[in-house]
Amino acid sequence: MPSILDADVSNWVVGPVGRCVTYVAEETRVAAVLQRALVALARLDPFLRFARRGFQQALAPLEGIDQLIAHQKTLGPWAKALLAAELHPINSHALIGLWTAVEVAVEDTACLIHSWRL
Repeated sequence: MPSILDADVSNWVVGPVGRCVTYVAEETRVAAVLQRALVALARLDPFLRFARRGFQQALAPLEGIDQLIAHQKTLGPWAKALLAAELHPINSHALIGLWTAVEVAVEDTACLIHSWRL
C-alpha cells in the first residue's frame, strides 16, 4: 500500500499549494493594475475633454467619447474616494480572495492526509 510520501501522493499535496501560490501572484498583479487604473480614472476629466475636441475637429462620431464623459461624472469621484480611503475596499476584497485560496489549499491537503490515514 502506498504511503503519503509516495510521489503520486506528494503531487496531490503540492498541487493545492501550487494553485494557491499561482492565485496569490495573479491577485497581486490584478490589484496592481486596478490601482493604476483608479489613479488614471480619478484624473481623466481633462483628457476626455481634450479628446472630445480632437474628435470634433476630425469630424469623428462623438457618441463613444460622450458616453465616456457621462460615465466619468460618477466613476471619477468614486475612484477619488477609493484613493482617499487608501484603496481600503479593494484591499479588503483582495484579502478575502487570498484568505480563501490559503484556506482551500490547507483544507485540500488536510483532506488528502486524512483520507490516507483511513
